[in-house]
Amino acid sequence: MKRSKNNCLIVFISILSFVLHSCSNTENENSNSMVSESVMDTTFYSSGKIMVLTQLKANGQKHGFKRRYFENGNIEYSRTYFKDKLVGSDYWYYKSGGLNMYSVRNIEDSVFFFLYLDSLGNVTEKIGALINKEYEIEGGNDTLQLNKTYLLRFLYADPKIYKFNLDSVILETNKSKRHFKNYYFEKEKAEIIFEFKPKQRCKQKLTLYSSLKDKKGNIKYSNSLDIMLYVK
Repeated sequence: MKRSKNNCLIVFISILSFVLHSCSNTENENSNSMVSESVMDTTFYSSGKIMVLTQLKANGQKHGFKRRYFENGNIEYSRTYFKDKLVGSDYWYYKSGGLNMYSVRNIEDSVFFFLYLDSLGNVTEKIGALINKEYEIEGGNDTLQLNKTYLLRFLYADPKIYKFNLDSVILETNKSKRHFKNYYFEKEKAEIIFEFKPKQRCKQKLTLYSSLKDKKGNIKYSNSLDIMLYVK
């Protein structure tokens, strides 16, 4: 019996060692994979301070954020790339640190919203809508099918100095009009995703009411956007 227990103990230790070794190798492989997929390129001022940080893929394509800094350490601009292509939001700043210009572009590389500010933080110009009218439909095209679930993805403006709010969404058919609440946010991508499952064969309309509010909750800008959906 004593020898049997020792044998069992040896087998247990061998199995445990194998599992731990396998986990360690997996973690190292994942870590090496992440390192090989992303490289940080850094440019410096003659003073030794960082001028530009750029995330690159292993093949040299810009992929991720690119930030340029003033020599005083404040950010000059922050942009996002996907496989060498500009995507999402751009933030440009004054040397003092205040926001100078904000813009956001859609998946077709078209800018749909601008904000310009003076050095005191006052908005001098606003161009475009808060929600991009060009949206993506996952699972279908412009004509939808009855009782099938679709994901409708909308980009929205996120200038940071103001908070984006989706105040309400109304779904209207030829028979009814009601509040639509089946949506959620992916804030990292500045996207609103609607889960839409049509129940009637008819033309339907989604109306999106949105606003930008300051820290006190005051509405600075507001928009509405009508989206026509066709269900066969």
